Amino acid sequence: MKKLLPYILIISLGFFISCSKDDEAEEPQTIVTTAKADGELSLFSEGIRIAGLESTLSSGTYTVLAPIDSSFSALMADLGVGSVQGLSDVLGQAAFRNFMLNHVLAAEVKLENFETGYTSCEATNSKGHKLDLYVERQQTELSINGDAAILKIADIDAGNGIIHKVRGVLSPATITSLISVNPDFSSLYNAMLSASNFITITLNQENADYTLFAPDDAAFSAFFSGGNPYSSLNDLINAVGTNGLYDIISYHVIPLNLQAMELQTNSYSTLLSGASLQITKGTEGSITITDNENRTTSITITNITGINGTVHVINNLLLP
Repeated sequence: MKKLLPYILIISLGFFISCSKDDEAEEPQTIVTTAKADGELSLFSEGIRIAGLESTLSSGTYTVLAPIDSSFSALMADLGVGSVQGLSDVLGQAAFRNFMLNHVLAAEVKLENFETGYTSCEATNSKGHKLDLYVERQQTELSINGDAAILKIADIDAGNGIIHKVRGVLSPATITSLISVNPDFSSLYNAMLSASNFITITLNQENADYTLFAPDDAAFSAFFSGGNPYSSLNDLINAVGTNGLYDIISYHVIPLNLQAMELQTNSYSTLLSGASLQITKGTEGSITITDNENRTTSITITNITGINGTVHVINNLLLP
């Protein structure tokens, strides 16, 4: 028995070591561990750590639109910093965390389940509203916020979610950005640019608060075919000039960030000095706007959310 004892000890020790290795190997796969192990996501992984998101992204279910290292490096070069920590220092800790969360969706979304349109992410604005991204999918191709980020590799299983590698980074979008990337707002965006471009600059200010009542292309078509003397944007500009067009577009903006539930039956001042809109909320949640010419327009889509405010889609133009 004494002769067998050393062999029993050796076998027992080997079993213990084997179990220890198995325990290490059984570390659960998560978004955090998957990103750490990916050679193209080392900078994004470092960003997760610096932003204090390791715990968050190790539990729950998420989809991450993860910029590859070359995209992160390009952003750092643009800002003149040499590290992810330097990027955080330049943006500020809170803004950097929000920047990282702008790449995170609070659900598991595979490529085939993306639909073209706005989708909310985990970043928020000053009022705590979750920000929107504009996603466009064509079969196996995916772009986010225009060409800000383009899909490279899709559907990487990360245990508690999905990682999609993207080329490009996603900074929190302003109202101007959210309008410019959506082809359904091409008429409005062209009108904003034609109105001396001042309105695009105004609605691009990250630290401001605005609500834009945004006529989409269908609304512009309805306006131009609605019996008024204008048949196109050019006709309208020729009639009222760029200053008059600026008055019309600025009349669609109120200097407050109000989501649908915050709008009340009331009169609201607009960016156009001395001009106001009358909001009416119906008992079943409908919201209409009466302009200065006593024309009534309806809100058809609510709460497209940017870092500096909210966009509500309307079905006609508002006239001051």
